[in-house]
Amino acid sequence: MQNYNIRFGTNINHQYNYEQAKRLLITFFGAVEFTQATYSRDYTADPADTTASTYLNFYARITTSLPFSRLRQMLKEAERQMGRTAERKAQGIIDADFDIL
Repeated sequence: MQNYNIRFGTNINHQYNYEQAKRLLITFFGAVEFTQATYSRDYTADPADTTASTYLNFYARITTSLPFSRLRQMLKEAERQMGRTAERKAQGIIDADFDIL
């Protein structure tokens, strides 16, 4: 068994995507430890840009016997299930972003 820390972020439909992401992680991995959600400004945006996206983020700790490659594949599929597409990302819309830390 391996422990992993996962970061989740979204810049649209914050509450809905937050709840959906938590449900997916619990469905995939059972017992999951979550941090409190926080809001942050898009760190890639120009500091003078007052229209920059606000992200909702949280961290989760999981334990799994899955190989890293399968874990990554599952999280990418979860992003797609939550509406993430290349087109939306190009428009700056991030429905779901899971990162394995």
